[in-house]
Amino acid sequence: MGITKSISSEELFVDGWKALDAVQAWRVVYHLDQIQLMRKKRQMACFGKSVRVILKQCIKSKYKSTLKSLEADALVDIFHDEGLFFHHGFKHFYKESIRVDGVRLLAPEEDIANVSFEHFKYLDAAFSQVLIDQYKQSDSINSLDKFCATLFYDPATGFDRNRVEPLIGKLPLLPFEKALLFRAYGFIRMNVMGRCPRLFGTSPSPSYQEENGAVGEGIPAYAGMTGKNRDDKGNTEPQYTGKMWHDLHFDLAETQAFSGYEAAGKASVYDVLDYLEKRASKSKRGK
Repeated sequence: MGITKSISSEELFVDGWKALDAVQAWRVVYHLDQIQLMRKKRQMACFGKSVRVILKQCIKSKYKSTLKSLEADALVDIFHDEGLFFHHGFKHFYKESIRVDGVRLLAPEEDIANVSFEHFKYLDAAFSQVLIDQYKQSDSINSLDKFCATLFYDPATGFDRNRVEPLIGKLPLLPFEKALLFRAYGFIRMNVMGRCPRLFGTSPSPSYQEENGAVGEGIPAYAGMTGKNRDDKGNTEPQYTGKMWHDLHFDLAETQAFSGYEAAGKASVYDVLDYLEKRASKSKRGK
């Protein structure tokens, strides 16, 4: 979409989420959520303000004066360009490492590419608990802290579930940094679970998170996490995923591909899910 006769939207803005620092990313996330809420409540009075804040974070420095000169209607037109990166989720963690009690802990690589099934099942369970607490409008601070404590691991030893609880309350993370970590995992999870349409159904059910706000227009659905019943507002209550993954872990341990509980836990989460999806596909074809 053309902005002026000589500048396109692709030229105006940075290449993607990685070009933003954590503070800029959080401002974009926060105001995208505000727009989502405004649309849901049909209260659009501050829509233009949020759009301007979002675009300000994403525009290249040399074009900031161009942004200031544009009227509100032009900014809204720019914002609705679906090709712009902020309408799509990010797949990396803005806080790559932290130090606790003198030990450097790491977040997983982009797309959780280096995460074991053992790490994933505890991480996903912690993630689902945050959604449950948000749905119930109970205090989700503790569950968010546990999610972040589960996310980081000691590279010298790998993930150890026994080290999660002692980390809670010690993480040197600001509230917005925790929120960004949580949001990143949500988008990564959408892609991870999308690899298994037969294992989790042809299309994941909508969830409380899907119906009540996420980054941009492409809101993630959370497979394996939603119940059948809806509340009086039409929202589906999130379900705790820990038992589901624990049961699958035992099933894997009995297969030749992942012989033994420990071996199954150490396997790549992508290898595990691809295997389970292939097995589910064969089962549905009657083989």
